[in-house]
Amino acid sequence: MSHQAILTYDKQLLRRAVLAYWRRSVGVRLPLALSVVAIAFAWLLAEGCYSGFWLLLFSKAQFITLPLETVSQEMQAFVLKSVQASGGKVVG
Repeated sequence: MSHQAILTYDKQLLRRAVLAYWRRSVGVRLPLALSVVAIAFAWLLAEGCYSGFWLLLFSKAQFITLPLETVSQEMQAFVLKSVQASGGKVVG
């Protein structure tokens, strides 16, 4: 016996399916935890609690942390000058 079916997809079905898969695989706690972390990070940035280090951003997903405690003022000035000379953006 041969079976044949025509499957019909629409945006609403796909959204519901993706949401169901996401809830099952990731769970509900992860978005809540990410929200709390994002709020805390935004608060720390607004308060200026990030002094003592620089974040050197290479792309939206890649960065390094440069602790400033052991970097001399001359070296900091050199890094800033090099970043600006290569077209980088200095914020703060």
